[in-house]
Amino acid sequence: MKKIVVIGKRSNLSRSLKDKITNIHLFGSSDVLSNNFQKKIKDIKPNIIIYNSFFPLNKFNEKTNLDEIIKQTTFVSNIFLKKISAIKSVKKIILSSSSALKNLFISSFENKNKRSLYLSLKLLNEQMLSKYCNDKKIDLVIARLFNLYGNYDNSSIIYKIIQSKQNNKKIHIYNNGFFKRDFIHTNDVVDSYIKFIDTKSSGIFEVGTGHSITINELIHLSGIKKSLVKFSKSNTLEVANSEADTEKLKKIIDVNKFSKIYSYFTSYNSDYIIINSINLSIPHIKSAEYSNVLETLDSNWVSPVGPQINQLEIDLSNYNNFGYCAAVTSGTAAIHLALINLGVGKNDYVICQSFTFVASANPILYQQAKPIFIDSESDTLSMDPKALEYCLINLKKKNIKPKAVIVAHIYGMPGKIYELLKICRKYKVKLIEDSAETLGASINNIKCGTFGDIGVYSFNGNKIITSGGGGAVISKKQSDIKKIKSLSTQSRENYIYYHHKNIGYNYRMSNVLASIARAQLKDLDNKIRNRKKNFIFYKKYFKKFSNINIMDYNGSSKFLHKSNYWFTNILFNKIKFNQLLGLIEDLKKENIETRPLWKPMHMQPIFKNCQYYGNNNSEKFFQRGLSLPSSSNLTIYELKYIKSKLEKYLTKYE
Repeated sequence: MKKIVVIGKRSNLSRSLKDKITNIHLFGSSDVLSNNFQKKIKDIKPNIIIYNSFFPLNKFNEKTNLDEIIKQTTFVSNIFLKKISAIKSVKKIILSSSSALKNLFISSFENKNKRSLYLSLKLLNEQMLSKYCNDKKIDLVIARLFNLYGNYDNSSIIYKIIQSKQNNKKIHIYNNGFFKRDFIHTNDVVDSYIKFIDTKSSGIFEVGTGHSITINELIHLSGIKKSLVKFSKSNTLEVANSEADTEKLKKIIDVNKFSKIYSYFTSYNSDYIIINSINLSIPHIKSAEYSNVLETLDSNWVSPVGPQINQLEIDLSNYNNFGYCAAVTSGTAAIHLALINLGVGKNDYVICQSFTFVASANPILYQQAKPIFIDSESDTLSMDPKALEYCLINLKKKNIKPKAVIVAHIYGMPGKIYELLKICRKYKVKLIEDSAETLGASINNIKCGTFGDIGVYSFNGNKIITSGGGGAVISKKQSDIKKIKSLSTQSRENYIYYHHKNIGYNYRMSNVLASIARAQLKDLDNKIRNRKKNFIFYKKYFKKFSNINIMDYNGSSKFLHKSNYWFTNILFNKIKFNQLLGLIEDLKKENIETRPLWKPMHMQPIFKNCQYYGNNNSEKFFQRGLSLPSSSNLTIYELKYIKSKLEKYLTKYE
């Protein structure tokens, strides 16, 4: 049986560990400083030491004595390591650290902000134990804990809210109420620690649920009177959203089930009330983005040149396992550069999907070319192969050869690009694959954007990953990307002075935006999983409606389609367009943003004189389709709220 020593006997985590684990010995910070601590530890001969010896972060404020902060961090840890250095039985140390370290800013080192200084010293503790364990060849688990509650809790914000409600006393919260936090029950942390003890594990783990909730939502769940709550701005620089990345917990120690916070509030029995509006698709920013931006600003690389841009291009190529890449200012710029690269000019014909965002088509006009629009098919909402071939046959009869075909994958679902590509090859027309909405989606595990002659992506604010703005061009031909990079930097020639032979454009992405995009790209697969959870939630709900179909296509046995679930959309079998607009307005009053599907390009006034081929499927999608909130950081409370309001209004359309 493993012998376990826990340092930090007064914490609720330590006492909870004692409740669940046998053969465990608790010691406090004062015990570590005592003369007989080393002898006691030698006598126990522990295999594992769990180090919890920290004051709770929320007990520190601007009035806390500086000496006390240092004492409770590095000083005790240093003495502890010296006293256990001769004990040979220790095989693993589990260090309880803070999730706030993932959001540690340069300003945290200002002595005036003692709470932030405390975090800096805690980071130093991680480094001290890392060096010690490395030197001693001991496994080290650094558990960066998120917001604990439950059991012996007497300091968490949840405890304070409950106490305020029970005693009808006012509570002061240093938070604006809209910040999202990841709350994890102490029992779930204990279960994770048991797995750390029982398995071969080491490294840094984020110990949280992977789901966040705003403080406002937390307050409402508790049922506390709003009049009892006072919000104040914290002096500590904080990020708006903080939640654990639980992938490492799931993969390495197989922890994936956590307590639901709403069940903790047993008195909660009222309907959920939304505090702020739920939008269609908002950015999901985590700490890595802040860290990357600060690193970039510190380096002074803030222009459209720098290491972050170069690395983003490598990262995108590696993620797609394909070709070469150029980072640019937008998806629109990416399409424009692709058209220029293919030689599209005045009076040339370019075939374009009609059911798409206008950015797919506008660059055709930039080049003074002529768009021809093609309808979509009903499975994927992407370009209809039959309509494309009919168009190409017709054009051939007129001795017209289009310079390019622009195919757009829609709302995260891959289109039938393999059929479209075959047709383009047959008629010897280049294919531009507009994957602005499908980064991470795939067909037979081949990523969207890599099928055509040139692929494009967008990092606009509402996309599955974002840099606030930005895009990329990808191609298997290095020569294409070399030319596109030149075009995007004003076609400057390689001279010491500014020399230009060709017209160029200011389309190169900035190094700052690239730093954000890089952090977002690393989290892309996690964001896809979150959006898929939204889709599954909606799909389960809409099963009972005979008049509503949820838009989904998984392909066939030959071609397996995997969506990135950017948007979840529904299509009514029967509904008038003014009714659809009325539903959107009703939901808007409930602070829920919804929207009709794309209005086809051939219906837009700017393209009214352009040719169009198809069966008006795209008009049906526009007039009877609805996009639902699909952000990757939607909480379960927001989803349930959306469901309750859909329930309120959808019954009239059955």
